[in-house]
Amino acid sequence: MNQLNNTFSTWLHIAMLVTVSLSFTACVTTSPKMAEELQLGKRNFEAGYYKRAFQTLLPLAAAGKAEAEYAVGYMYYYGYGVAQDTDTGRFWINKAAEQKYPPAIKALQLMDQQANPAYRAKQQMELITPGVT
Repeated sequence: MNQLNNTFSTWLHIAMLVTVSLSFTACVTTSPKMAEELQLGKRNFEAGYYKRAFQTLLPLAAAGKAEAEYAVGYMYYYGYGVAQDTDTGRFWINKAAEQKYPPAIKALQLMDQQANPAYRAKQQMELITPGVT
């Protein structure tokens, strides 16, 4: 009887995990409300309301929306509406890139390029001697 209760309990846990996973997946997919929130976040950012944009976009990023992940990462990286934190910015941009979001992929490439000492030296040389390479 005890083994039957353990088996039933195991199946109940599995069923609950599947239900929660499916519910979460349904929340992550784009809904009209999510699309509206994303557009609102973009409009706020473009209007210079960075804190408001961040507050709107962060829940979407946490829900796995790639465009919002990229936007939140960008805001962290450059300090728009939030204290600048390049590590956290890179984290969010990387999450968007993992979903194959093209601007995030390009941003990571640029970040890596700028972190390269040879690239930085070349940029500094161009500042000192414009047009001479």
